[in-house]
Amino acid sequence: GKFGCSSAWALGITFVSELFPTTCRTAAVGSVSQAGDFGGILAPQLLLLGAKIHYDKLAFLVMGVTSLIAAALVTLLPETLGMPQLDTADDLVRELAERKKAAQLAKLAKGTAPSRQPR
Repeated sequence: GKFGCSSAWALGITFVSELFPTTCRTAAVGSVSQAGDFGGILAPQLLLLGAKIHYDKLAFLVMGVTSLIAAALVTLLPETLGMPQLDTADDLVRELAERKKAAQLAKLAKGTAPSRQPR
């Protein structure tokens, strides 16, 4: 419970600080922090709403579905391993374009390589 939430929070902050360039890093970390604060405000309200509509598991349902959606969306984010710390948003766009081009070239090279025929 708490360990998982703490781990997810630490990983999220680390990922945001690695992904965004220096010029907008503090704004990105602030936005993530604000989203977490909003969740902290919303959680007790879900408990009250669940009691009012006689569905005590509403908070768990909403938090579970939200977690699954977040986990699915994280898979769309780019890999940051080996990525340099960038200074501007233009550097980020350039880096992501280079990675995309390299992936396309690797895919093309793999697809055009002669295949071995069994003897």
